[in-house]
Amino acid sequence: MQKRFIHYKDNQVGYLRVCRQFLQDMNLDQNDFSLCSKIDVNYMYLDENTDMKWFIKEYTSKFNTEPKIKIKNSQRCTLRNKHNNFFVVEEV
Repeated sequence: MQKRFIHYKDNQVGYLRVCRQFLQDMNLDQNDFSLCSKIDVNYMYLDENTDMKWFIKEYTSKFNTEPKIKIKNSQRCTLRNKHNNFFVVEEV
């Protein structure tokens, strides 16, 4: 299985967009990623300096191939306006 992802970036920041359902399929959730990443209802936007690198390693390990990544450059990445990731605490 080879999935395609979009890497949004500008001259300061970059984020890899990953569908939250796909993360669940890989047995990952938002608690597996740092607070540097961004989040919305359908996607996580993984910070290129931390979480993106870790995710690519996990993906490659699981599927024995690297993901296809398309880079989209812009003047200013609007993903900065998304909510920062947060940890979900499950009540016992």
